[in-house]
Order: sequence, then C-alpha cells, then structure tokens
Amino acid sequence: MTSTSMNPEVKATLPSSIRNARALPECPKFASIFGPDFRVLDTFGKGSCFFHAWAAAITEGYDWIKDKKVKEAIGIELRQSVYKYANEQLYNDAVQFVKHKYEQYAKDCAHHTPPSPTIPSFHTFRRNLKNTTVWADLVMISFVAYTFNFNLLFWSDDDCAFYYGCDRLDVKNDLPTIIILWHNHVHFETVVQVKKDGTVKRQFHWPQDSAFLSRIQKEYNSTNTV
Repeated sequence: MTSTSMNPEVKATLPSSIRNARALPECPKFASIFGPDFRVLDTFGKGSCFFHAWAAAITEGYDWIKDKKVKEAIGIELRQSVYKYANEQLYNDAVQFVKHKYEQYAKDCAHHTPPSPTIPSFHTFRRNLKNTTVWADLVMISFVAYTFNFNLLFWSDDDCAFYYGCDRLDVKNDLPTIIILWHNHVHFETVVQVKKDGTVKRQFHWPQDSAFLSRIQKEYNSTNTV
C-alpha cells in the first residue's frame, strides 16, 4: 500500500492483506472518484472470486485470518449457503429484478445497449451455483444483491469506469453498499477504504457515508446513462 497519509506505526499494526492492498495507479480516475485512501484487496480465484470478494466485505475479522485455507473456505461456505437457501420463488423474484434493470438500462443507454442477459432455468442456476468452479454471472450476482439486500457496485479497471450490473440504488438508503473491482474483466476483488487511523471500511451506509455515496452514485449514473 502506498498511502502517504497513514502513520507508519499504524500501518505496521494492520494485517498483511491490508498493508499490501493496492491502489490503481493505472486508473487515476479511481482515486479522484473514490478517494486517495481506497484500496483493492486480493481475492481467491478458481471460479468463486465473487463470493470471496463478498465474504471479504461482510465477514468480521476476515483479514486477520492467517490460514489461507481457512480464509478461502469462508467464501466457499458462503456460496454453499446461498445454494442451500435458494428456491424457485426467490429465483423468479430475482429474475424479474434482472429484467427490470436491463429494461431500465436499455431505455437510458439506447446507443450502447448490451445484449439481453441470458436467463437460465432454475435447475441450471442451482447447478451452476453449487459448482464452485463456475463464475458468477449477472443473474447469480443479482440473486445475491436482490435476495440478501445489498447494493453492489462494480468498477472495471480495464475501462476505468463503473459498469452496468445489479445496483440497488432505488433503495440504497436501506441497504449497505459494497464496491467490487472487476479486474481485467475476469476476476472480482474487494474495494475498501483504509483511513489514517487504520480503520478499514468495507460497507457504506446512508446517511453517515452520504458524501461518498453521492459522489459515486453521480459517477455511476453518468456512466450508465450516456
């Protein structure tokens, strides 16, 4: 981590995952939009990186776990919990959410509308969810956002911009916001804020984080309504 604002003594007390969290110098817009104290945490891969990124954002004490196998198991167990919880009614509700978001996006972004998302059957969805080597797609991520009540925003380091996904900005005041990096269009990682006193923020809420959330919402809307 290259933050010059943090006291070296404070930095030394942080777990290695936070000390080694990286900025995105290849994408200057990232720091100007999020802030100079935002960093990206490395995430396990092998097909379940979205669930590992989500786990890093919601699991208390996650970064203090030194055993990598134990840490990796948290994300896998989280995915398995979603699999066990999923039923056809919840899935159908999430699918309607996906369709609504796409219709809204297509209306606002008529000049660069992406292909309509592929909606798998519930059986296929559960089979893919159970298989930890299958990447999380828009439907799977939307199921998590809609069913478990998170506002998930994704930043692409290839495009240096937010990209369309499964935001819950319509009810953001009631939900925690989590920022996830889409690295090289193939890997999800967790975006966190590391404050001068060493405090690490992974979830952002209204109204206490209103200045930050207003800033990124403005950027998100400008990206997705051109």
